[in-house]
Amino acid sequence: MTIDKIGTGGINLPGNLNVKEKGASNSNFNDALENALSSVNDKLVHADNLTQKKAMGMDVDLTENILAIQEADMSFRLLLQVRNKLMSANDEIMRMQF
Repeated sequence: MTIDKIGTGGINLPGNLNVKEKGASNSNFNDALENALSSVNDKLVHADNLTQKKAMGMDVDLTENILAIQEADMSFRLLLQVRNKLMSANDEIMRMQF
């Protein structure tokens, strides 16, 4: 009896991460990680720019500013959790005995 591989079906993930069924390589992982980092950084910079404009007295919608801050915060927290999982996986690999 054979067990078939469970696939992702090309699910689109947040932060422009696309999971591919076959042929995934280290460069694809690196590219996905770089895209995610860039996306989070862009959100943080956008929220900071809106906050600075509001602080200088420019006409910035308060709701848009708060939403940008919340989106940047959630993206950063997600990135932090991904980093924690990667560090945990690395620790597990280091503890393996060959």
